[in-house]
Amino acid sequence: MRRFVGLVLCAALAVTSCTGGGAENPQADDENPCRVADSSNEERLLRALLGGGSVETIVYNTPMDVGARLRKNLLGSGGAKATPYVYGCSFAQDSRLDDGEIRLGFSWVSRDDPYEKEKSPSPSRRFDVSGTLGESGGNYSKLYLRCDLPGDLGPPSERVLLRARASNTSNSEQKGSEEAMKQHLAFLYLMTQRVTAALACENKPLQGDPVVKPVKG
Repeated sequence: MRRFVGLVLCAALAVTSCTGGGAENPQADDENPCRVADSSNEERLLRALLGGGSVETIVYNTPMDVGARLRKNLLGSGGAKATPYVYGCSFAQDSRLDDGEIRLGFSWVSRDDPYEKEKSPSPSRRFDVSGTLGESGGNYSKLYLRCDLPGDLGPPSERVLLRARASNTSNSEQKGSEEAMKQHLAFLYLMTQRVTAALACENKPLQGDPVVKPVKG
């Protein structure tokens, strides 16, 4: 089994939660920040993406920590440039940890050029995810959404979009199919709701369950 240095790692017979803080200094967290509840849409999507079985959950940063670091990064950049990803949760089959994972990361990117000329590791397709711009390339999926913030962060937040990214380095045979891309985007949408809640986005994006549709053209 792999060893994760400086991370909180928990295993169980079903999809469960981990407790932990940031990667450098993990701490207990009573809110179980990466918990995927039994019989939830998140659990159903996660099992489909990883191919079933029990799941290991790794906490790099809690949603509250992600929100705090995103606010700090936005204040530092002033909305003038893209910021580094802040990683939250990661999920992998506990019986095949070396076979890859699904990892969630979040950053800010210019609203004028949301794709920020970022080089994609594989060809991507665009999707509408309940009115939110999404793209997926099999190995990754991304969402681009407005998050209007109050106070000093108001002006810079008007110049950027929140970019949510889920990588998928698992060896699932379904990865890369349209259905898997839609599942990946739906899972990312649901997990990003925790971050937008931590950020307290005034425009309240990502409400309810996602409906994922390919964008034609």
